[in-house]
Parts: sequence; C-alpha cells; structure tokens
Amino acid sequence: MQRTRISKRIVVTALVAMAIIALFNVSALCQNRVTNGGFESTPYWANGWRIWGALDWPFASSDACTGTQAALLTISTPNAGDTGMDIWNNMVPVSSEETLQISFAAKKLSGPDDARVWVQWFDQNPDGLGSAVDLNYYFNPSTSSYQVFTWNVVTRPDAFRGYVGFRLGFEGNPLSIATGSFLIDDVYLGSPVPEPGSVVSLILGLAGMAGYIVRRKS
Repeated sequence: MQRTRISKRIVVTALVAMAIIALFNVSALCQNRVTNGGFESTPYWANGWRIWGALDWPFASSDACTGTQAALLTISTPNAGDTGMDIWNNMVPVSSEETLQISFAAKKLSGPDDARVWVQWFDQNPDGLGSAVDLNYYFNPSTSSYQVFTWNVVTRPDAFRGYVGFRLGFEGNPLSIATGSFLIDDVYLGSPVPEPGSVVSLILGLAGMAGYIVRRKS
C-alpha cells in the first residue's frame, strides 16, 4: 500500500511538472525575434527599425493597439518612390526551410479605397544574396479599429537571416506606392504560435490525469 501511494505521488508530481514545462516551452518557443516590435522604445526608427523614402512626419502615434505607441506610415506625395520601414539593419536569424509566423496589427486612417499595407518577407543566404519573389502580401485593415493579420512563410534552403518590411501600395502592382496613412503595431516574427485552445487542452488534460489519480488514491 505504501509503495502504491508513493508511486501515485510520483506520477502526480511528474504530470504537474510536465504541465509546467509545457507552458514554459511554449513561451520560449514563441519569442519574438523582432527588436521593438511594439514600437515602445523611442524613437523606434533608432531602436530596431529603419525608415526610408518620403514618409511624412510624425512617424509615430499614441493611437496604439497595445502599449502606448504605434508606427505611423503616412505618404502624401503621389509617386513618391520606394518608401517604407523595415528591420534591414536588424535582420533576424533563421534556419533552413524554417516555418515562421508573421503577424501585425494595423488600422487604416486615410487613403484610396484600394490602398493597402504591403508587407514583404525577405531572406538572405550567407553570401549576402536574398530573395523576396512571391513573398509580397497585401492587407486592407479596418478604418474603425485595429485588425491583426497572421500568416506563415517558409525560408529558403540556404537562408540564415531575414527581415520583414512595410510599405503602402496597390494590390497586384508590387512596384506601386500608394498615398494614405496607416498605423502598424505589435509586429511578431518567430516560430508559429500554438492556438491558445490547444495549449489549454494539453495543460487541462495533464491536470485532469493528476486529479484522477488523486481521487483514486483517496
């Protein structure tokens, strides 16, 4: 009997430990590789981000999705040329054929109906050569509230670092630059984030098994 109680205690302890480890592993796995993805460190263009082209001042807004500040992308000059922001100076490390998740929050303040947030993923090999072919994405955020956009990309076999960049453009014409004003916040680039339901289910399952063993013990 004493041996059974000890065995059950060990099993319960192991299950609780597994639940805790699973929670910490998810947190570690989903670390954001983007420096200052929430644009809270000011000025953000000197803390992780590069700004170029004809962006209008100011570059930031207190109308944030989370925190106290968001990036403000405004282009008022038609045919302004290549303009936007990216993390070129702070490229993130990636692995060969790695699946990465990109997400960000955005809100449209002004601009033509067909103006979009144009997001580009670019990865680079150790020789300094890069590719962004077919990795241009266009999003049309709401004008009333922030929307969160999330999708996955797969790096090339020889990729070892990469970056994400934001412009304003027209879908179907990747060389176009649109006028308008958009807010960008909470940029994430890293391992795919598990659905909250799946993490909760795993932890509840382990906790349920521990509870069942305790009830049997009593």
